[in-house]
Amino acid sequence: MLITLTVKNFVLIDTLEMNFDKGLNIITGETGAGKSIMIDALSVLLGERASSDMVRTGEKKAVIEAVFKLKKDNIIFDLLKNNDLDSEDDEIIIRRELLAKGSSRSFLNDSPVKLSLLKTFGNHLVDFHGQHDHQQLLNKESHITILDIPAKIDKQLAKYQKEFSLLKEMIRELNELVAREKSLRSKEDIQRFELEEIQKVNPQINEEADLESELKLLQNSESLFEMSSEVYTQLYSADDSVHDILNRVKIRLENLKEIDPEFTEFLSECKSALISADEIAQFTGSYKDNIEFNPQKIEHIRSRLHEHSGFRRFSSGTTPRNGIPKSNWK
Repeated sequence: MLITLTVKNFVLIDTLEMNFDKGLNIITGETGAGKSIMIDALSVLLGERASSDMVRTGEKKAVIEAVFKLKKDNIIFDLLKNNDLDSEDDEIIIRRELLAKGSSRSFLNDSPVKLSLLKTFGNHLVDFHGQHDHQQLLNKESHITILDIPAKIDKQLAKYQKEFSLLKEMIRELNELVAREKSLRSKEDIQRFELEEIQKVNPQINEEADLESELKLLQNSESLFEMSSEVYTQLYSADDSVHDILNRVKIRLENLKEIDPEFTEFLSECKSALISADEIAQFTGSYKDNIEFNPQKIEHIRSRLHEHSGFRRFSSGTTPRNGIPKSNWK
């Protein structure tokens, strides 16, 4: 039963405290005395909609509080236990604060609760009846409640609601697991496809770098042949080659050395230069003779490098599947 109702700064009420006794309690008064405001305050306390207009003008907040005393076998105590709320004795205290800025806060036994939960408790604590209550018979949503009340199945209903909540949670977890499984299977398909593509290509260690180096040589084979031929000609086979010039210089230095020993060191350097020129000429001559002109091989290397480039698309997330971009896979 309702023991105490306290209202502060609600609509026109400054402070109101009412105490109720067992049995029938009747409140009377003239029109405008505040009877309806008191009922409105109790309705708001038990979860009905509220607005900032309900806060008394000039005040920061309105506070409505009620104390209920219940039997220990009341379903309310099962609801308290199921929602991890304290219930040390046979009384429960409900408080709701309406802030002038528009928000509200709800408490049950000094523990903050959601408004939806507060309304659930309110439905079990208080029944409001008015002169138009018979119209609820036309409301389909009220039929189940009308049937449940005389059936006295509060405890069975609470147990059902608890089991139903658990079932919904299990369904949600199942849906999450199914979605996760679908995601993992999709990733598995992608990775299996990528692995098959890699196995088809069968890349070797450092193959891409070696191919790029070889392709660079083949693509520049004409330039390499022309430049190496020019070096060989100027060093060795031209009419006035570097080899011939150095030979003539060597002879002159030998003659100078016979007269002045100071030319000995320079003669030695000239001989070294002649040896170096001969070695360069021999290398470039052999190099140009082994240059490969092979357009077919160039195309083969390019094709192989193109296969390698597919691996980079795997890591960038643009792997094609049968020519279709990854973003359009089904």
